Amino acid sequence: MGKITFIQYCRPHGKKQFTYIELEDEYCEMARQLKQQGYELAVELVPAGMMCAREMVSLTCQLDSDDEVGFIELVPNDASVPGAVRRLIDSAHQFIQGR
Repeated sequence: MGKITFIQYCRPHGKKQFTYIELEDEYCEMARQLKQQGYELAVELVPAGMMCAREMVSLTCQLDSDDEVGFIELVPNDASVPGAVRRLIDSAHQFIQGR
């Protein structure tokens, strides 16, 4: 197991701070490769009432220099978050491997 660091954009003004999730080493390695290619992993909590009745987590992976989101997962802020991180990293990693 290892740590994958995300930039967290905190409400209300988007202040950046770093947070992490612990996942299997294979995902840590894929995340490291994405970051070497210039991708940024970011997370934002979406409060209840803005989009749905419960707090959600928005996970994104995009090029640092690109304003467009490359990959996104939007899930409830519960036990589904680790699976969403795995899907996000898998999708982005498959994309860079196919280039």
